[in-house]
Amino acid sequence: MLLLPIIPVPILLMIPTGGTTLITITSNLTINTNTNNNNITSRSKARIFISKRRHSNITSTTSSNSIIISQATRANTHANTHITFDLQKRVYGDLDYQSLIHLSTMNRYFHQTIDPQGMADPDDKAQFVMRAAKDFAQHRPSEKGHDYKPGNFECYVCFRVRSPDHFDMLQPQHAYVDSHGRLVTDRDPQPGRDRQIALRRFCIECGVREGLHAPFDCLTTRTGRDLWVCKCRRIWAKPGCLRCPDCRGDCPLRPKKKFGF
Repeated sequence: MLLLPIIPVPILLMIPTGGTTLITITSNLTINTNTNNNNITSRSKARIFISKRRHSNITSTTSSNSIIISQATRANTHANTHITFDLQKRVYGDLDYQSLIHLSTMNRYFHQTIDPQGMADPDDKAQFVMRAAKDFAQHRPSEKGHDYKPGNFECYVCFRVRSPDHFDMLQPQHAYVDSHGRLVTDRDPQPGRDRQIALRRFCIECGVREGLHAPFDCLTTRTGRDLWVCKCRRIWAKPGCLRCPDCRGDCPLRPKKKFGF
């Protein structure tokens, strides 16, 4: 029996998607050519390329030095059966937060399939929004004549870069949590029982949702707008709306004391 050597080969796969977009996955595989079924013994981290294509031919070339397998499919709205969803999830798992965001905007299929918030690593999300707020030109502050724009800010709860109108000027820098990790907002913190934690920047919506901004808190955005939070946790502008039309709660005459901040 003639034994052929184990050789490393590149493999190209096209993931079918809706519209005309194909994901090209390039991986290095080691294939044992002595067996009928290809035995994949090693795989390097996939490199993902996004390209706009409509058709591509299927080719296969074999030699003693290399095996190149090229597979492509016609992209259409329902073409997702050539590669299993589990394999697609493995591919998505190799993408960073920035790539997942970009890919999710390519077409309807990716928008429905990819959840950048749920798929990306938390540390990667934090690093990306920090870099985006600092390095991306559209988020930097600008001053043209007398027109000054403060620039955008990053939120470390929803991991988005948002306009300054979404951030409180006097955001709390720390909070207290009890032994169960719950925020202490309805009483004074107790030494030895509650623990102080540092807070990174967060937007007003996330602050209300997470309990960092409580009902009847009065806020001032980084653009100077005055807001207040009603008891149903809706956010209203002052003095435009002094009574919530949903819960009928009234805007406080003075800011509510914030326990633990």
